[in-house]
Amino acid sequence: MTETADTNEWWINEDIENYDWRYSPLSNAFADALLLSFIRAHPPQKPKKGQSEGTRLRDAREAVFGIAPRGYMRTMNDVPELLEMARQYIHDRGGQVDVDSDGNLVWGETDWTGCRSHDELAEHALERKKLAGGPKEIAAPQSRIDRLAAKFEGDLKNLILTARYQEEAAILISKLKDLRSLLGPTGIPMQLPADPMRDLKAPF
Repeated sequence: MTETADTNEWWINEDIENYDWRYSPLSNAFADALLLSFIRAHPPQKPKKGQSEGTRLRDAREAVFGIAPRGYMRTMNDVPELLEMARQYIHDRGGQVDVDSDGNLVWGETDWTGCRSHDELAEHALERKKLAGGPKEIAAPQSRIDRLAAKFEGDLKNLILTARYQEEAAILISKLKDLRSLLGPTGIPMQLPADPMRDLKAPF
């Protein structure tokens, strides 16, 4: 039976055919934060050899959402770099971005000639990752740049908005608290993340 959605519940009748969130790094990261809330509150009754929080998350993603684990680590490890690209994208455009009534990004006064390309932003993010001691990749430099630039292009609006509101991790906690309050009376515990931004940006 199809539900009637009001203006505040536009998502009621959405499904994977309308919008496949599985290709969004940010939606993936939020789903991981939710799954980790259950995983951390439910240690395995009979732990298996080599089983960890990471392997349990991988298995849960595949079981619940049908997302194959192949390439998963590479995909999620891109999230911090994508958010750094978004922060620099905003910086290049004057540091101010708003959203109009239709949900479109609205920029302030901008010197568009000083805006870096997506490739340049990706190169910057990879350099920051290297300086921060991030994990090394065996892929060729240009292929890494191409990968980040393509993902950034595909999820630009969400990345920009997340970078803008990144310090407001309370949104994530609020939603998880709502779920915990809903499920608590049924006896299903959830454990809120101690560091929500870690879960949102880089689950591992």
